[in-house]
Amino acid sequence: KRKLSSFSMGNAAMQFVVINRAIRPDLTMNSKPHLQALADHVAYMKGLQEAGKVVIAGGFADGSGGMDLIDVETVEEALEICHNDPLHKAVHVTQEIHPYFSDLGPRLEGMKKKLATMG
Repeated sequence: KRKLSSFSMGNAAMQFVVINRAIRPDLTMNSKPHLQALADHVAYMKGLQEAGKVVIAGGFADGSGGMDLIDVETVEEALEICHNDPLHKAVHVTQEIHPYFSDLGPRLEGMKKKLATMG
């Protein structure tokens, strides 16, 4: 299962947060197939990080899943990265994909303008 929130960013480079939620967190570190898929995921993310596509990737301390921040040119590229993720291919996680905006200055200015129009 994969969920992609709707949004519009024009032609700018895009960042996405990918939330990977373990379907069976109790098996993540206790099952050879689950642990192998996790190791393959980490290697996959490391390769993407070296290619400049992954900003940060990591797992939640409670073993329930993890989060990746990816930097891509298109929504399709983000979906392709998620589709090829070993955890997704092994059906060990559900994925939520959200656009992410880290430009706090312009973002705040946009919010102030919108607030001003609200009266």
